[in-house]
Amino acid sequence: MSEYIKEQVVAAIKESGNFSLQLDESTDVSDDAQLLVYVRYQVKNDMEEKFLFCLETTTTGEDLFKLVDSFIKKEGLSWDQCFSVCTGGAPAVLGAHQGFTARVK
Repeated sequence: MSEYIKEQVVAAIKESGNFSLQLDESTDVSDDAQLLVYVRYQVKNDMEEKFLFCLETTTTGEDLFKLVDSFIKKEGLSWDQCFSVCTGGAPAVLGAHQGFTARVK
């Protein structure tokens, strides 16, 4: 069922043409880092916001970027379609040279 929902969301993103990402890095009860990724895109005259995926990861900007980049490429999306990235402010995400946002730019 979750694969079907993901396919619907990705299809809607492709139809929309543009999307923005929201990343939230958190830790679970066993102290493992989790990356939660949400996506926002336009459907007709309205904006949709959906949960895109959650993966266990390390907390380096390089690892975070590799995970999101891999997902985008695997699903046939492009960074050229991403017009905005919103983050929670963790150093691994915001680093000027090695953080996730620097790698997206």
